[in-house]
Amino acid sequence: MKRGTPRNPKTRRLARALEVSLPHAIGLLELLWHWTAEQAPDGGIGAKLTDAELADFLEWEGDPAKFTDALVENGWLDRVEGNARIVVHDWSEHAEDSVHTRLARAGTLFADGRRPRSTRINKTEREDIEARLDDAEAEFERRRAHDKRGGQPEGSKGDLRSTSDSARTASARHACVERPASASASASASGDAHGARAHDDDLDLSNPAIALRSLSLYEKDEKLRRRWAELYPAWVDAFPEVDVMPEVRSAHVWELEQPLRKRKRDRAKFLGSWIRRAAERARLDTTDGSEPYPDEPPSGVPDESDWPTREESVAAKAASGFDDMLAESRQRERA
Repeated sequence: MKRGTPRNPKTRRLARALEVSLPHAIGLLELLWHWTAEQAPDGGIGAKLTDAELADFLEWEGDPAKFTDALVENGWLDRVEGNARIVVHDWSEHAEDSVHTRLARAGTLFADGRRPRSTRINKTEREDIEARLDDAEAEFERRRAHDKRGGQPEGSKGDLRSTSDSARTASARHACVERPASASASASASGDAHGARAHDDDLDLSNPAIALRSLSLYEKDEKLRRRWAELYPAWVDAFPEVDVMPEVRSAHVWELEQPLRKRKRDRAKFLGSWIRRAAERARLDTTDGSEPYPDEPPSGVPDESDWPTREESVAAKAASGFDDMLAESRQRERA
């Protein structure tokens, strides 16, 4: 049972609305939560049960409609649009860890669109799970946006809880439109760098969903994604000497080549250092606005043809008396 339920004013209001004792109301809620955890772990009980079936499972012998209305009006259930119909109030916040783990392994969001925790899953399995949850979030947002326009997405039955194969195909197709081949190839081929920069100019790169797309390590890094909107403009302003996104892609390739134990935990700090070093190299290469590597040597540097030959160097050394002075110095040291 959720801690504090017997003292919650909502519980007493529910008991009064149903005209039952407080222990009876607590028992009804306990049955509701147990059934939800076992049969509808995403919290969307309305997709599985009618009002009459819900009342039957919770051993309510009165009017099913009145029972559901009382739970909604007193804040224990929420009515939603779509196939879910009714969901348990704040289920994603109060569900136990086993429910979060079950949903995460299934690649499924809660019915309210929130992401289940995967902290109790081993790191190797978690990477695949996080990718599937990313797809589920994208599909959830796509369906919600479509429903706001008054339509139902193609291939959808209105269920907000799971991600279908067709949705993943649509997401992949959308990614291809957002990132043409010339942009993705630029990460590995320097000849396409200019095309990548031109493509970057057309995108909102302060949006992590766009900037980090196809960078597998970075798009799964929640800490980096949360801070990206403030970090990217700051890097662009602080280091005008470099193109930030090509450096980010280079850093990503470097990390992919490293063993797992050498990959970075604080990627915001790592990328900041990487871009800073690139800017310092650019400043050293270009001092006065000229090309970093000019074709002609600077003025005042003698040409190789003007250098003395070996014979000329030996003769000049003998004429200077350097050998005699060196011999005298060594004799004084011995004495």
